[in-house]
Amino acid sequence: MLRLPLLLVAPIVLATSPSVALAPKDLNPTDENSWVFPTETDPWAPSPIDLRHLNEEVAGQSGFIRRSEDGSGFVRGDGEPIRFWAVHGPQGTGERLSDEDAATAARWLARMGVNMVRLGANLNPKHEGAAITDVDEEALHATWRAVAFYKQEGIYANISPWWAHSYPVQHIPPEWGIEGVGGRNPQGLFGALFFEPTLQEAYRNWMRRLLTETNPYTGIALRDDPALAIIQIQNEDTLLFHTLHGMAVGPRRIMETQFHDWAVERHGSLEATLAAWNDHAVDGDDADAGRLGVPHPWFLTDEGRGRMNEQRARDTFRFLAETQRSFYADMKRFIREDLGCPQLIDASNFKAADGRYMDDAERWTFTAVDTIANNDYYSATHVGDHAGYMIEPGDHFTARSATRELRLPVGKKQVAGHPFILTETLWVPPIPYKAEGPILLAAYGAMNGIDGIFWAGPRRPTWTHGSPYRPWIPDRGQGHPISKWDSADPAAMGTFPAAALIYRLGLVAPGPVVIREARSLDSIFAREAPVIAEGFSFDPNRHTLEQAVQAEARQFDGLAFLVGRVEALYDADPGLTMMMDLAPAIDAGTVRSASGELSMRPEPGLFTLNAPRAQGVTGFLREAGGRFELSDVTIESSDPFASVTVVPLDGQPLAQSRQVLVQIGTLTRPTGWRTVPAAFQRGEQQIEGLRIEHTGTLPWRVANTNVTVTISNPHLSRVTLLDANGVPGKALEVDGGEGKLTILCPPETMYLVVE
Repeated sequence: MLRLPLLLVAPIVLATSPSVALAPKDLNPTDENSWVFPTETDPWAPSPIDLRHLNEEVAGQSGFIRRSEDGSGFVRGDGEPIRFWAVHGPQGTGERLSDEDAATAARWLARMGVNMVRLGANLNPKHEGAAITDVDEEALHATWRAVAFYKQEGIYANISPWWAHSYPVQHIPPEWGIEGVGGRNPQGLFGALFFEPTLQEAYRNWMRRLLTETNPYTGIALRDDPALAIIQIQNEDTLLFHTLHGMAVGPRRIMETQFHDWAVERHGSLEATLAAWNDHAVDGDDADAGRLGVPHPWFLTDEGRGRMNEQRARDTFRFLAETQRSFYADMKRFIREDLGCPQLIDASNFKAADGRYMDDAERWTFTAVDTIANNDYYSATHVGDHAGYMIEPGDHFTARSATRELRLPVGKKQVAGHPFILTETLWVPPIPYKAEGPILLAAYGAMNGIDGIFWAGPRRPTWTHGSPYRPWIPDRGQGHPISKWDSADPAAMGTFPAAALIYRLGLVAPGPVVIREARSLDSIFAREAPVIAEGFSFDPNRHTLEQAVQAEARQFDGLAFLVGRVEALYDADPGLTMMMDLAPAIDAGTVRSASGELSMRPEPGLFTLNAPRAQGVTGFLREAGGRFELSDVTIESSDPFASVTVVPLDGQPLAQSRQVLVQIGTLTRPTGWRTVPAAFQRGEQQIEGLRIEHTGTLPWRVANTNVTVTISNPHLSRVTLLDANGVPGKALEVDGGEGKLTILCPPETMYLVVE
């Protein structure tokens, strides 16, 4: 590899001001300032923004999805590059749809631009008296059936068969032989799959049935079906997170035995091991039984550094990482060779206990398989009795916007030579600014080279109808209309069409590599600080840009991800590390991408998209001045918050296109939703935020928009307003002349087609 020069970044200061606080009338849509969103839809109705044509006629018709020549992306069977704009498909985890609803769900998602679904199969047996090797037949058939329905709409599948958190451990009988699991006071199965042979045997049997038996809904086994693109070994489990501490005693003893044998081999003897550790003991040490204890992962974090012998901490960390990587390599061999599956293999998608000092080890373990994955949500502070899964009256939350915090879930340190997919993401309710999410992730995901973005939900065939825990019952007016972990609402999925076009068609140019960090394994396992880490959340009330760029000496944080691609090389010569000077990309209070097509201004919160084939603004438009002149588009708006995006429907530059989509997303809330400003406590911290007075009722209400769009294009002369289903409605009067067309958007505008 070419050795590139190391460039240092000069300190830069970005002026900031207090967070933008919208007035209650702007945060609580009413009959006077909003319109009713119809949640019933017909996915087969003719529409100029039906994106089904972007998909293959049948998923996999050109062959199996594989890695690109350089390994860093995906290509179809015919070699055509492909990115995945994806969701967690209904009929995955717990949803059982009729044939009619399943067909509707598949067609609707394809219409909205989706070309992959993630299916949480959860194949583990759940019925009384089952053997551990048994399969949940209902889950098995639901997964097979879902693959068949989505395939017909050109939508690929990504299957995740196991999540330790979802297993009802309290119902596991002692006969299964996993000590500490089942019976009274059951312990968890987190981490157990890495060690417990009984569970591993069961897992292999579940996978064998899932992948090698004939799918009765397609007539071929999944291993022979190119519609199945990616097989994930397990969802959200790792040996490097705090959940390891809750591992059941049986698997833990196996782990401790393996750690003993690993340490003896590494140091030459048990005596030499203990001497290297200065005889530092932890819970679980039992030399007579041949076991060495593994401490709580907190002791491996930077906060816990120094609380135990450092050499023992390094050895523990290395053992856990090497064990995890070996497990994934063995499972890949089993799936690929024993089961005969040519599909791409993904390990898992979780995080380590300390993102800065431990995540590189987690990603290194994933390099044993084909793809690298991670789950990352953009969320607010939300406090309530059931805040983890439900939104209720009396809850408190903060109204955060990524346009001000400068942190995006696609800001990822990607491993060179491996595709990277974001397998779960969402602007998590009750955040009011969900309409910014799809456009931000599409634009920056395309620029950063993220290969798949998977949105949480939907749980129904089309638009969400409320919380799955207290579902909305229209006849009774009962339940909570907002589902916390669901993207199928007007603000999020309603802005999919333009976002899917930007992301899948590459309407934003890929960015250059602005940081390439090469790390030795010794540096990783010593938990040395990396050049760059993920997860920095820019708070304009607390941080200057200098703190963001140089949180520690020669360390970068989230801003680099807004400039270009960030890569990591593991088990590599640190001399290969390369860093571009970010200073030219950051000036006058704005962070620009290296291409100049994307920019973010945290004061007052504005994202600008200015590429030849995609232009628009997202954020607090009124506070940002209300007028935005881009290369071919001028947008004027007095909306307190909105996302306005203009993209071609024919793939041509906007200046020459003969069919253009104007898409507008605003605030969306249930009818009668009401919040009031209120301070609340989270631990010892007092937070200024909002209290939910009423969660409202269905239908949804969408805030009126006040937007005027001017497009410089001599070919355009007529404008059609589409309804919320994308069906053409009335023609609009426009002002034209001198090669420009000016459109005064009606208050209820979501989509306009300009021709």
